[in-house]
Amino acid sequence: MNQEIGALTEQLAPADEALIARAVDALKRGGMNAPAGIAPEDILSEYAIALDGVARYGLVTAITKLKRGEYDSVKPAFMPTPAELAAIARIEAKPLREDRNRKQETLNALAERVRRAVQMSSSPVPRDLQIVQRERSAELASQGYVLIAEGVTHDAFASLAKSRSIPARSRHLWALDEVWAPAVAAGQIDMRKVRRQIPEGTPCGKPVDKPAEPSW
Repeated sequence: MNQEIGALTEQLAPADEALIARAVDALKRGGMNAPAGIAPEDILSEYAIALDGVARYGLVTAITKLKRGEYDSVKPAFMPTPAELAAIARIEAKPLREDRNRKQETLNALAERVRRAVQMSSSPVPRDLQIVQRERSAELASQGYVLIAEGVTHDAFASLAKSRSIPARSRHLWALDEVWAPAVAAGQIDMRKVRRQIPEGTPCGKPVDKPAEPSW
């Protein structure tokens, strides 16, 4: 679930100026005319203002559907106004945002249950290390980390860190043999290098999916 949250978070990251410029150019190349009333030299800046903070997934999806003529409310010969495009992109991103929120709420609830279980323990002996580190994993998840590998021993983690096969801010929960890394960096991991350090047959986390690149 942590990896799913990380992947959704990546998709919901705000579209940058380069992507916005590509989106506007894609509509123009598709034969759509710019909205009347906007000077040619102001088109890009007006769209950039309207699309500020809009999720890249929503923008990519909206542009793809516009080029296919899938919106009955938009005339295929004309680009939607900046405000209209922003509204369409937000609607497209809404299901992903809701899915991410549901998964985060589930994860938070799990972390809360673990925290309460630890607090309720009245045993005078030290808390079980696996319970302690499971609680730590929930904390890492709330901080934007995702599970990237399991079955990683201390020596294997040291080797991975030394060879820079994992992000610099990765965390090793040695009682669980788990490796956690920031979601933003996790998508850039070469899992083949990680798997070489893990015994065959041991579960290994998958890298977070990178944001879908537009086909236009």
